[in-house]
Amino acid sequence: MAFNLNLKFGPKWENVSNIRNFITDMLSAGIMDTSDAKKVATASSELVENVVKYSAVGGAIIDLKKDPGTGKISLTIKNVADQKRIATFKSIYSQIIEGDPKEIYKKMMLKSFNDPDNSQLGLARIRYECQGDITYTEENDTNSIIAMSDAEPDNRNLRLLSVTVEIPVTLLDQ
Repeated sequence: MAFNLNLKFGPKWENVSNIRNFITDMLSAGIMDTSDAKKVATASSELVENVVKYSAVGGAIIDLKKDPGTGKISLTIKNVADQKRIATFKSIYSQIIEGDPKEIYKKMMLKSFNDPDNSQLGLARIRYECQGDITYTEENDTNSIIAMSDAEPDNRNLRLLSVTVEIPVTLLDQ
């Protein structure tokens, strides 16, 4: 069974729990078991939090899809960010991507205890708790930037940041 869900939203803090609840409810309704749905929803809420924190202008897209035979669900979030915010993302990404996910999660958790206003725990949590494989791309696609944000690219050098997480899941029989 193939599955595809696309959402476009303005990044706001109230979107985090709304999207998490929506995805959990949607996926738990006969698509996959509740524990897998919660993993996907956890990853989505962590990525939505990042969009709220790091977007330069409004507009974000979530693409959630499951293709038959892959054993994984793919969650992609796209948003418009400036170079400073992308550099922050890349710095966090480089800290969590290599090594044992559990050890990195513990390291980032200790870091967040020491600086709770700047926890940077979300990507490590996705790798460990959700068993997610995380990749990203950035593009200078002016047409997509304008379409997503209704803003002309300006001297902030806006870019399209696309973060993808693949999570192993088991689909329920239909």
